[in-house]
Amino acid sequence: MLPYEWRSKSRKAIQETSRSAVEKELWEAQAVVDARKRELANQVGAEIEIERDDLEDAVYSLRARQHSLQHQTRAA
Repeated sequence: MLPYEWRSKSRKAIQETSRSAVEKELWEAQAVVDARKRELANQVGAEIEIERDDLEDAVYSLRARQHSLQHQTRAA
């Protein structure tokens, strides 16, 4: 995986408007975020810490989007 592939996948999942595609996009984004977190697990450095923080922000955003999707499904 490219080091920042998770960024584009996360953005795509969060911005997806197609109800039929959003769950797949969310799953794929979460998978690449998790993979990148594993890649960084034993690395150190200021840039690594910044990326870890960004990854946590992405996780939060993906979970929020998933929660929003579940809420929309229940309200429909």
